[in-house]
Amino acid sequence: MSPSLSWIDPGELKETLSRIGISVDGPPAPPPSFRPEPSEDQPSPPPTPNTEASPPPPHFEPVISVAERIDRFARWLEQLTHGAPMSIADPEGLLIEGRGLPEPLALASVALDRALRPIRGLLGTHQVGSVTLEIDGGRLVQTIWVVTPIGRVALGIMVERPLEPGRVELVREGLRRVFDW
Repeated sequence: MSPSLSWIDPGELKETLSRIGISVDGPPAPPPSFRPEPSEDQPSPPPTPNTEASPPPPHFEPVISVAERIDRFARWLEQLTHGAPMSIADPEGLLIEGRGLPEPLALASVALDRALRPIRGLLGTHQVGSVTLEIDGGRLVQTIWVVTPIGRVALGIMVERPLEPGRVELVREGLRRVFDW
């Protein structure tokens, strides 16, 4: 029996995906582009610049306590996300820091991570990532996972729209620094 707690059988999933023409033997294929290809007589529009600069994640001196590091990170994240509710949960789902995000959503971040691990393993994708989940009525929670010395930490942020990939990496780096001693 597999040590996975997931109800998904990896062999069955692989077989089902193969039947519908999805290969899971190699690295995942890049997602299809939904943007129409520009025609030769119609040039593509220039990319839209991101006019809002992101502040860099905080640096921490080694003498600062973990509690102070978490507080500084949370204040930096509030600035980056314009005060979005957030929480940080440890690998067991225990709340490390909560600022406005309901505790059940923090626990859901850890449960979602555990549910996705077998799928990521089967598909050969990276085990650290982020997922945006619509809770209800358009409310979105973006969960970002970070590998730290204490294990995989889950950060949940209530967002109006998902953070751009560059910002996700900034947030991940900032949270990694919190636990990097």
